[in-house]
Amino acid sequence: MTKPTILALGAGYGCMMAIKTLQKKLRADEAEIILISKHNYHFQTTLLHEVATGTLPGERAKVYVHEALDMKRLTLIEDEVIGFKKEANQVITRNGIYDYDYLIIGLGFSPETFGIEGMDDYAMKISSLDRALMIKEHIEKRFQNYLVSKDTNDLKVIVCGGGLTGVEFASDLANQIKNLCEELNIDASLPEIVCVEAGPNILPMLEQKLIDEAVKRLELLGVRVLTNTFVKACTDHGVIVEVQGEKSEMNAGTVVWTAGVRGHDVIANSEFQNSRGKIAVDDYLRVPGDEHIFVVGDCALVMDPECNRPFPPTAQIASQQGEFVGKVLTRILRNESLGESFVFQNRGVVCSLGYNNGVGVALGFKLKGHNASFIKNTIENKWLLSIGGPTLVMKKGKFKF
Repeated sequence: MTKPTILALGAGYGCMMAIKTLQKKLRADEAEIILISKHNYHFQTTLLHEVATGTLPGERAKVYVHEALDMKRLTLIEDEVIGFKKEANQVITRNGIYDYDYLIIGLGFSPETFGIEGMDDYAMKISSLDRALMIKEHIEKRFQNYLVSKDTNDLKVIVCGGGLTGVEFASDLANQIKNLCEELNIDASLPEIVCVEAGPNILPMLEQKLIDEAVKRLELLGVRVLTNTFVKACTDHGVIVEVQGEKSEMNAGTVVWTAGVRGHDVIANSEFQNSRGKIAVDDYLRVPGDEHIFVVGDCALVMDPECNRPFPPTAQIASQQGEFVGKVLTRILRNESLGESFVFQNRGVVCSLGYNNGVGVALGFKLKGHNASFIKNTIENKWLLSIGGPTLVMKKGKFKF
């Protein structure tokens, strides 16, 4: 008898953990595992803001598939998924069509700009390793251009969005800009970073005391925080914002959008029933009506029973979903009971605020300053340990606190 084929799409947190779990639990003769990914590496999205500011080399945010998974029990196909033939149990890529018995969709996210005029044309997004590197290069070129233009707008950066990514990027950039000014002999008082948030608070997932601490830290770093400020349009020289019904223009050489994500565009344009690229899955993370297809990470819509709202997409939930799917698929292949349904174990959230600082909550403990930074780095190292063991931690881990 031929082995059933498990096809995983995307080398994100969800699929990497699903495959890792399958390789731990299944014998080699129980299933053929295939991973289709645009790249031969997984990149840690939680580190992209550091790549975008230049505080972390792009290579350090990469985990090559062969560093984490057993390649003797995995076929890696570097290709781009462009569609599905659901009835035929097939996935379409740019270079071929692939059959599956079981499918794990973990294609990640696409930026969501909510139809704001000009945002897709003029704003930069921290949505991939390549785009993060483009932001770094763009900012450096703008600063170099200032030496000729003497236009202070070249030294201004507007960050749209006060969530984790926006705040971490803004605080990290504030530190890095000091180094850039020293290198280019630019007056360090001239650059300006503005973090614009439509809601009443940045980091709304945290309690007010921690939010206040984050604002205080950002201001000490020189970041101006604007809340209750709606971005209405993006232009080639800045953004148009609205505050209490009045519009005004803010000029800047760089606009970075971090205020929204959706599921992958391939899902949004597929035959799967979805909302903004997200598929509402059942209790076992399967597509309703098709028990052979699982969805993890940014493409999965999972409701939080406590507030009847979808869980926000994070690396934490994606990795838990991946491990869960790996265990469920093992039981299915062995004709065992599915077991308990998926329950997200929220272990907290920590936001870095530049070098050796941060705020957050972990395992019920409120954290700030050095302690938050330590836990943030520990979380990153724990992920590396879970997929690549001590060797990968020593190679890619963070040990400066």
